[in-house]
Amino acid sequence: MQGSRRAELTDRAAEVAARRAGATAELKTIAIELWRDGLHNVRQIATTTTLSRATVYAALRAEGIEPTQRATEK
Repeated sequence: MQGSRRAELTDRAAEVAARRAGATAELKTIAIELWRDGLHNVRQIATTTTLSRATVYAALRAEGIEPTQRATEK
């Protein structure tokens, strides 16, 4: 019985991790859209999306956006 409970919990953990990964991907997309919509404050984007600032920076850079050059970004 112990083994089946552990397998059930392992399966549940995998399901939750998959949902979390999907949510994180969507939040990264929202962060990029916020930037493109004119919100050029990484801290505010991070607060809005609940992503870390490091994750927001990485998501923006993955899209070819350099957030430290926001004065030239349109």
